[in-house]
Amino acid sequence: MNSWFKNKKLSQQELDDLILEEFMRRKALQAKGKSFLSFVQHVAPWFIIEEIHILIAEQFERLARQEIDRLMIFLPPRAGKSVLTSLFLPLWWMGQFPSDQILHTAYAGTLVEKFGRSIRNALLEDAYREIFPKTQLTKDSKAAAQWATTAGGIYNAAGVGAGIAGKGFHLGIIDDPISEQDAFSPTALQNVWDWYGPGFYTRRQPERNAIVLTMTRWTVADLAGHRLAALEIDPEADKWEVLVLPAILD
Repeated sequence: MNSWFKNKKLSQQELDDLILEEFMRRKALQAKGKSFLSFVQHVAPWFIIEEIHILIAEQFERLARQEIDRLMIFLPPRAGKSVLTSLFLPLWWMGQFPSDQILHTAYAGTLVEKFGRSIRNALLEDAYREIFPKTQLTKDSKAAAQWATTAGGIYNAAGVGAGIAGKGFHLGIIDDPISEQDAFSPTALQNVWDWYGPGFYTRRQPERNAIVLTMTRWTVADLAGHRLAALEIDPEADKWEVLVLPAILD
């Protein structure tokens, strides 16, 4: 870069113009971070945005603005819910709030750890750092299931039912808490209910917390149905924003 400037023999005005142009370019990139889908388009230009993704993005932005703090999203399989919820949402959230704690769960620990690795690696990419330069990994962040930012943020990944003692969250993500193979098993359903209440739910940070539950619904007795039923019994129970996106919309 220095030799390029030297060879070009730029005047002070030309140099000032280049510096201003670069400054404005970086400001424009960072402004993209306010919009969830603008962020997605920048870091993953391969991702094709459909109308359902716009609806989901609106709810994610409402969470970030603290207009809502409990969100359920119901979609059919292969609709892109895990890519949005388990990859792009933690990435975007950690950019918005680099000192936050995220607890990321799914029915299989190996699945959510795979996402954790992808998120951690994406934080190192130039495309991400252009938008969120203040969000950087600590030097000792090697594990896929647990890493930290230099601002004090912490990411933890765990399978539903696994021990999560000591792992708090400002953002808690539950992406498909039960597999379709176990969706009609009373024992498996009970295990998920038992894990959520005295386990996952107690990990929330008291000053501010948000929970996202995204899933394909196979039965009314699933975790979503269990939490919605609780509101009918207890008016003090969490009030959820519910976004239902069926495979075929009439």
